[in-house]
Amino acid sequence: METSTVTATTTPSEPGAVFLTGGTGTVARRIAALLQAANIPCVAASRSGRSPPLPNNAASGSVAGVRFDWVDRSTWEPALAAGAGAGSGTIRAVFLVVPGMLEPGPTAAAFVDLSRTPRFGARRFVLLSSTAIEEGGPAMGQVHAVLRGLGDKGEIEWAVLRPSWFQENFATQESHLQSIREENKIYSATGPGRIPFVSAHDIAAVAAELLTTSASVSASASSPEDNSKPALLNREYLILGPELLSYADVAATLSRVLLARPGDGGNSNSNSNSDSRHHRAIEHVDLTEAELASRHQRISGMPEQYAAILAAMDTEIRNGAEERRGLGGDVRLVTGRLPRPFAEFAEENKDVWAT
Repeated sequence: METSTVTATTTPSEPGAVFLTGGTGTVARRIAALLQAANIPCVAASRSGRSPPLPNNAASGSVAGVRFDWVDRSTWEPALAAGAGAGSGTIRAVFLVVPGMLEPGPTAAAFVDLSRTPRFGARRFVLLSSTAIEEGGPAMGQVHAVLRGLGDKGEIEWAVLRPSWFQENFATQESHLQSIREENKIYSATGPGRIPFVSAHDIAAVAAELLTTSASVSASASSPEDNSKPALLNREYLILGPELLSYADVAATLSRVLLARPGDGGNSNSNSNSDSRHHRAIEHVDLTEAELASRHQRISGMPEQYAAILAAMDTEIRNGAEERRGLGGDVRLVTGRLPRPFAEFAEENKDVWAT
């Protein structure tokens, strides 16, 4: 259930379409809805080639889908051609969601080079990365370094989004969704470590602005005394939620939402005859890093090395890595509004966890 509405100050006057890789994914389809509302052409590229399901009750099928596969380079040119065709012959910007591989740098670099050839005309690239991955590190960190290198040579405009862990993971990530529905449990190796969980709506709002804005614009959150127009491009952005929550805190929030009965003001002792599927308490189960890696392999079918990397991220969280990031990040700087709290997300999506 997705009802939250987000807005972004986009710039429809620029020519060309926005090309969204990962087009049916959590963030890209929210970007597509924002671009559609702003009358900016876009194409959603994915392995299925389907038109993405859009949130906020946007018209179904209104954003074109094209087939695109990172590991099948024969799909690249036709997909980019479709993107250019949607934008009157050119692509204004590309949203990059790279595949889950340890070394995507060479593949992403080849795609960026193809995208910016005269045939397609892309000059701006916005990468979805993570707070957990530094520039030059594994996975998206390699692509981050590629974009900065090209930007430093003046060959592209770029931005890298580094969001914290998604609120939506608890509603869409199969391992969490299954354990909450079937066991009333959330598994992690994070211990008491806290995270500024962020809404995908906020990530999409930042991305839509950066994909379409002029190269130099006023920052929405600048102080009245600052009359400069800082460039929003050619830098990275931390995209963080407004509160630090441990997984135990998340479990407690879900418990409050799922124990509350309609009309009882959150009093779980009400005699209401409302749906009993919601009346459950959720527990956080704290695993070791090795136990979590094994669970990733068993539940999600991840390769051993990739599962180990993800489990190690939980240990970093346990040791306070996400707490050091602060709160809110750059959401307000770019969008002019505060990020969405987790409780709001949980309340709007409580039917997802019904058993």
